Amino acid sequence: MNIEELKLVTNLESFKKLGTLSDITKKLNEIVAPLKIEANTNEELYEVFQCLLEKWSDFKKGPFVDERAEYTFYLTMLEGKQRNKMLGITDEMYDSPELAKQWYRRIVKLVHPDTGIDKTNKAFIVLQQLYEVMTDDSEDGLDGK
Repeated sequence: MNIEELKLVTNLESFKKLGTLSDITKKLNEIVAPLKIEANTNEELYEVFQCLLEKWSDFKKGPFVDERAEYTFYLTMLEGKQRNKMLGITDEMYDSPELAKQWYRRIVKLVHPDTGIDKTNKAFIVLQQLYEVMTDDSEDGLDGK
């Protein structure tokens, strides 16, 4: 078991499949040394693991400190197809206003100016522009793919 396998865990059942309580505890203790984890059940250990996923940098996916910083970067620093790919924009979103709306609502929670992340509002403005292009019914709006 390595850290990459640990990062793939999505629920308690997949966590239990990694090994015995003792084996998993030992591996997590190696990662967080000199701290020490103790748990009496898989459920307790899984709760500790969830906390590590959220807070411990070795478990973070990619170079971003959080999802807000990640999406702010994608919106403000990338362009075109690369930006769309990283933001998870698909062709179906241009055809389905409901899909576009779901995508927009998920990301707007992260980059809205009220969150305090992007003081210039640039990420929020770019997000609104992308959403407008996706939901534009005119022929001009379809060129934004």
